Amino acid sequence: MAVKKSKFLIPLFPLFMALLMSALCAGIAMAGGTTEASPRSEKRLSAKPVAAENFDLSKVDFSEAIVSIAGPRHLYIRDATYDSQDVSFILESANIAERVWKVKEIFTEDLSHIPDNIYLDFAEITPVSPEDIEFRGFIIDGVAYTAKMRIVDPKTLKSFGYQKDEFSQQYNTTVAQVQKPTTAVDVEACKAQIKRITEETDAFADIIAKLESEYNELNSLQEALEQLVKSMALAPPPLESVSVDSVFTKTLHTGFSRSRPQMGRWKITEGEIIQKDASQYFAKLILPIEQAPKPTLFSFKARSLGKHLGGLGLHFFAIDTDQRKGYGYGDSLLFWLIRDPDSYGTTDTHAQLYKSDDAVHMEMVLDAIIEEPISEYMQVDIIYNPVEEYFHVFINGIEKLKYKTWL
Repeated sequence: MAVKKSKFLIPLFPLFMALLMSALCAGIAMAGGTTEASPRSEKRLSAKPVAAENFDLSKVDFSEAIVSIAGPRHLYIRDATYDSQDVSFILESANIAERVWKVKEIFTEDLSHIPDNIYLDFAEITPVSPEDIEFRGFIIDGVAYTAKMRIVDPKTLKSFGYQKDEFSQQYNTTVAQVQKPTTAVDVEACKAQIKRITEETDAFADIIAKLESEYNELNSLQEALEQLVKSMALAPPPLESVSVDSVFTKTLHTGFSRSRPQMGRWKITEGEIIQKDASQYFAKLILPIEQAPKPTLFSFKARSLGKHLGGLGLHFFAIDTDQRKGYGYGDSLLFWLIRDPDSYGTTDTHAQLYKSDDAVHMEMVLDAIIEEPISEYMQVDIIYNPVEEYFHVFINGIEKLKYKTWL
C-alpha cells in the first residue's frame, strides 16, 4: 500500500526529527553492511539563517509547505517559498491567551531540512540498552526503515546508520483495516431498487413538467399585467396651467425679521439678507413659516456674487431643521440655482429640484439650464400645490420649470 503525502507531518516528539536526520546523514557516509541510502539522501543539507526584520508573511507561498511540531511552543514550517526561494521558519506561540504566533527564526534552504519522502506517522521508539535507541517504522518512498543511535554523552547521539525493516504494528493494523474484505452484494436486489427509483423519478418528471407549464402561463399573465401598469403610469394627467398672477388670499410672511442664521456669516435686515463667508458651503438661514397643505407662493429676489462656484435656493416644507450640515429635512423639496464650472464644464446657471425623503436621502429629480446668470438679480416665484403635487418656477415672470412631484 502506497502512503500518500500529508501536508501536516507530526513527529513523536521534537528531538526525533534531529536524531533521524543525524541517522540519515550517518547512513550516507557508511559503506557496506546493511546500511542503504535512498536516492534523496545522497544530497547534503544546507541552511543559512537570515534576519527577520523585513520578512513579510503575506508574501509567503504556503501551497507546498509542510508543518511540524518543533517543541511545546513552536511549529516548524518548511518547503515554503519567499521571493522565489525555498524558506523554512519557526513560529513561536507568543501569547496563548490571544492565540498569537510570531516568526522566531528564518532559514533559506539549498534543500529542505527534512526530505519530502520521509514519513514519521507510524514511527516507534524502542530502547535497546541504556546507551542504545532504535527508531523503527519511519518510511522512505514506501519502505520502512530502522535507525540505530547511541548516547555518547548526556547531550549527544551518534548514528549507526539505518536499514530496511518490517513495517510497524501500528502501520500494519491501519493497512489491515483499510483492506477488510467487502460483503457480498445482492445484485438482483440492487437491480430491483434501481428500477423502483427510476419509475419514481419518471413520475416526478411528469409532475415537474406540468408545474413548469402552469408557471409559464402565470409568468405570461404577470408580464401582461406589468405592461398594463406601466402604460397607465406613463400617461399622467397634464400639468395644470397657472401664472405668477394667480390669486393668493392670505400673506403668511414678508421679509426676514423672524429668520435666524444656522451656518455662515449673515447680515440680516428687514428686507434683505447677505451671506458673507465665501468659504462656507453649508450656509443656511432658517425662517419659520406655517405651511398648510394648500397652494403656496414663495417669492424672493436674489443673486450670487461668487466668482467661480455660486449657489442659492429655497428649501420648503422642511422639518427637523436643527441639523447643521446636510440638506435632508424630512419629506420636503429644495429648489436650487447653481453655477459650477468644475462639475458642468460651463458657467451656465442650472435650475434644479431636489426631492427629500428623510434626513439623509435626497435625489435631484430635475435639472435645467436657464439663460439668466446667477450673478445678476433674479425675481424667483415658486408655486407649489402639495395636494395636486404640482411645482412651478417663474424667473423674472417667465415660467421656467413645471414638474409633477409625486411625493
